[in-house]
Amino acid sequence: MSVKTHVQAVLGVTLGCLLFAAACSESPMRTSPSPIGARGLNATNLGTLELNKFEICKQYSGIVGPPVVFNFTVDYGNDGSVNETGTRTLSNGGCSEIHGPTVGSPGHFSDLVTVTEVTPAGYTVTFVKQQQTGGNVQTTNGSGPVASGLTIDIDGGALIVFTNTFNSVEQGDGRFTGGSADIELANGVVVGASLTIHCDKLLSNNLNVTWKDAQGNEHHFHMEDHNTTIECSDDPNIDQKPPTAPLDTLKGIGTGNFDGSNGGYTVEFTFVDTGEGGGKNDKIALKIFQTSNPSNIVLQFGLTDLFKGNLQAHFDQPHK
Repeated sequence: MSVKTHVQAVLGVTLGCLLFAAACSESPMRTSPSPIGARGLNATNLGTLELNKFEICKQYSGIVGPPVVFNFTVDYGNDGSVNETGTRTLSNGGCSEIHGPTVGSPGHFSDLVTVTEVTPAGYTVTFVKQQQTGGNVQTTNGSGPVASGLTIDIDGGALIVFTNTFNSVEQGDGRFTGGSADIELANGVVVGASLTIHCDKLLSNNLNVTWKDAQGNEHHFHMEDHNTTIECSDDPNIDQKPPTAPLDTLKGIGTGNFDGSNGGYTVEFTFVDTGEGGGKNDKIALKIFQTSNPSNIVLQFGLTDLFKGNLQAHFDQPHK
C-alpha cells in the first residue's frame, strides 16, 4: 500500500498566448518571465511522495522562466560509485519519476540519488526534500542547484521540489521616456508620448497604450502602478547614446485600467533603446491581461519595431 504525503506549492495563473483573437507563437517578452501558471488555476499540490519511487518536480515563484534541465546520478547500494546517470527537462509545474528500486537485484537497495539543476541565468534555486522510510517521512529544506542525500529503497520513496526565483534588478539611476510625439509601432499599436518608467519605481510612472482590435474597435490601457522592475540592463552590443545612459533595456510589470475599468488589468512590458536614428530600431513588447483571469489577454505581441517616435534611456534625475 502506498503512503502518500503532499508538498504544498503556491501556484498562480495560467499562461495564454493570444494577440487580439488570434493565436501567437512567441511570448511577449522573449527573454523575460511571464505570470506563473501550472496545473490549472487552483492547483495546490505539486508532486506525490510514494513508496518505491524517486520523483522530482519544478516550479517558479512569482514569475515563470524557461524549462529547466536536471541531471541526476544513482549510486546503487550507496557504495560510492556512480552506476546510472540521466537527464530530465521540466517546465513550471512539471514532475518526473527518475528512479525506482529493482526488486530482487543485489545492490539495488538504499540507492543514493543526486539531482543537479542547470539553473537559468538570473534565477536562484531552493528545494524541499522528502524522504520516506517505511511509515516515517522526513522533510528538509535546501538551497543551490544540487540536492543529494536521498535514497530509494523497497520500503521507501523520495521527492524533491525545486523552486526558482527571479533575481530582480532595480537600478535606481535609470529610466525610460518616450519622444515628444506618440510612439507608433509597426503593428499599429500607439504608446503615448507621456511614457516614463523609472527602474526604481519611484516618482510618477506613466504608460498609455491605444490600439484597434481585428473588428476595428479602439481600446485603451492606462498603467496606474509600476509594480515590479524585472530588469534594467545594459547590453554591451547596443550603443543607445546619445545621451549616455546606464541601461538600454527595461522590463517590468504594472497594473492599471483597460477601456475605462477601475483597475483590474496587468501589463508586462519590455522597452529597448537601440540608439539614435529616429527610433526606427527601438523595440517594444507588451502583454495586457485581466489580473483575475489571466487567460483573458486583451493585447499581446513580442518585440516589435517602432514605426514612428522614439524611445530614450536616461540616467535618472536625483530623487528619493
